[in-house]
Amino acid sequence: MFFSLVDRFRNRPSMTFDEAGSEPDQQFELTRDELGVVEYTVKAAKFSSISQLCIHFPSNFGSDSTKVYYIGLKGDFLQVYLTI
Repeated sequence: MFFSLVDRFRNRPSMTFDEAGSEPDQQFELTRDELGVVEYTVKAAKFSSISQLCIHFPSNFGSDSTKVYYIGLKGDFLQVYLTI
């Protein structure tokens, strides 16, 4: 019912499931959080300026299947202006 591990990859626009087994930019061992209140801190140096985020959940705590209902992200939005 709960994921036990999450891999985070930054700025990999054409990432496939075959590449999900590669070295992640950051990995978290998750805890069973039935209330959804646990927050995990990212490595600021690696995730300070990203345009794409891929999240992979490679394992859970032994269930046959696990569903994602919500993923909350915190951060600051930076408007990018392109000049042509």
